[in-house]
Amino acid sequence: MNLDDLVGCVINNMKRHDGELRRLLRSLLSSPSEVPWSRLEWQRAKYIIARGIAECFCKNNCRVYLLEMHGGEPSDGLGDKDIDMAIDCPGEKINIDFIENILEKYVTKYLSGLIGGEVRRELKIPNVVELHTSDEFLIKKHLEARDKRYAIKIC
Repeated sequence: MNLDDLVGCVINNMKRHDGELRRLLRSLLSSPSEVPWSRLEWQRAKYIIARGIAECFCKNNCRVYLLEMHGGEPSDGLGDKDIDMAIDCPGEKINIDFIENILEKYVTKYLSGLIGGEVRRELKIPNVVELHTSDEFLIKKHLEARDKRYAIKIC
């Protein structure tokens, strides 16, 4: 998997939804809230970003799951602050932590540009993108159980 191609693909996918992401983030930040990340606008933006990331992995014959988790456990509500995804690329060894760090850097920079400020600070979140491998114990357990409250297969 070519990392430059992956990053370019993710940024292009977010650019396709530039107007909607900008609208959602500005709406979110225009109404003061103790926990802005808990509002529907951020949850919708997370889904758009997650789809954009997933499409790029899907092109490489990977399986991608959007996870609704909080602290490593299934979430009881809207989800958590960040975008949690499980990636499984059969026959390919990927450095998930390295890819996560690169995607976090570029996605955060892109979103910050949309709002004219530092997105993590504005939303009161520690990170935006969190990637996992599908063989992590708890994640694997829920994927095998086909627990749709926890994991939504994107591709």
